[in-house]
Amino acid sequence: PPRQPRARARTGVHAFAAMELEGWRGWSGTEVAQFVGMYCGLPEYREVLRRNLTGRSVFELASAQMLNKGLARAGVCDLSHQQMIAEALSLLALSAPEEVHVHLEA
Repeated sequence: PPRQPRARARTGVHAFAAMELEGWRGWSGTEVAQFVGMYCGLPEYREVLRRNLTGRSVFELASAQMLNKGLARAGVCDLSHQQMIAEALSLLALSAPEEVHVHLEA
């Protein structure tokens, strides 16, 4: 079975309440990195994601079904980490903000 994101054990879901999920396509690289760091518990990628991804680029990669390749090019080389991050970002792309919050609180 695929690994589940680890952030819930490291940070409370309350941190997500402060994030504006509805406008994620307009997120800066810093906001994308913050979401991924909290949700996936992979702080080692914050800098490369901050520099290389935005909400718009995540949306374009997800729409083209190229998110894993984009993550690899951004500097996330571990396949399991790519999958965890892609799952977190795909949740944003495929779900309404309130559904994302419900999923994160589960």
